[in-house]
Amino acid sequence: MELLKKAQQSNWELVQKFNALGDKTRFRLLEILLKGDDICVSELASKIGISNAGVSQQLKIMEQAGIIIRQRKGQKICYRINQTNSSNKQLLNLIK
Repeated sequence: MELLKKAQQSNWELVQKFNALGDKTRFRLLEILLKGDDICVSELASKIGISNAGVSQQLKIMEQAGIIIRQRKGQKICYRINQTNSSNKQLLNLIK
């Protein structure tokens, strides 16, 4: 029974991640984040041509799905891929 619960939880996490990446802007952000370490909102905004606020909204959805994590660097907020999550590893292997 415990194994079934764990499998269902893992499947639910993957569904949330796929939902978050179903948007072309968020998927593009993921592609950029895959190429670098910590990237700040302003740098991401300039790379994809939308406002800082727009990028922040998209990153919030990805963060809630557990795909990325944020880190404050002085005045800036930077993001990177959450490498500690096993379902992220599965997802990133599919994307690569």
